[in-house]
Amino acid sequence: MVLIIFGFICGIALGLTGGGGSILAVPLLTYGVGLDFHSAVTISLLVVGFTAVFGIAVNYRNQDIHYIAAAVMIITGIIFAPVGSYISQALSDSLLMLSFSVLMIIIGIWSLVKAKVMSSSDKSVCKSIGPKCIIALLISGGIVGTLTGFFGVGGGFLIVPALVFITAMPIKRAINTSLLVIFVVSISGFASHYGQTSVNWYIASMFIIGGAIGMLIANKIKKKLNDKVLQTIFAIMLVVLGLFIYFSN
Repeated sequence: MVLIIFGFICGIALGLTGGGGSILAVPLLTYGVGLDFHSAVTISLLVVGFTAVFGIAVNYRNQDIHYIAAAVMIITGIIFAPVGSYISQALSDSLLMLSFSVLMIIIGIWSLVKAKVMSSSDKSVCKSIGPKCIIALLISGGIVGTLTGFFGVGGGFLIVPALVFITAMPIKRAINTSLLVIFVVSISGFASHYGQTSVNWYIASMFIIGGAIGMLIANKIKKKLNDKVLQTIFAIMLVVLGLFIYFSN
């Protein structure tokens, strides 16, 4: 039951913010379940990837996913995910956790400061999917892929702000679009980690069940919240959890 609750928390976070599911999954699997970092990363990628599928299915009916932007980011994302995975295998759990917490704090503070900008589509790299926009999305996808393989995160905390800033799409559509990128890149990262560490399938399945329930509920809650509130919740969550992990290490 505890595992389902943990998965539910990850699903809620992923559904509301387009990121944060894996950011929460890794510490929950390490501190809450007692797994080592590398095992937590592997299961996190699987859980977040499949949880994102439920979000995609729900939002497909609403036609609220930018498939072109997602496809462009996926191209470099799946190429660089194995690179991040390879690098992470050479580092210790403690160093990875410390780096993970610092990344969370930096992204959280940046997102909090930029919350007002994130809720607006006035400032962007491009207004349509042209060459300049594609290059920016390819670079963003490569960064996301590397971090996905390295830390076991879906990368939504980077995908969402990148989509908003680059394409000027509303944050709610960016959140929905990020789920497609997260699914493909996370599964690519999982494939890179699989075989290098053990996978507890019972833990993974319980997390996925909880995550699916959380995702469905989050989609209903999200409709009642404005963009700035969603971004602020996301940012505060990252900073608080990042500080907790940092001082725990």
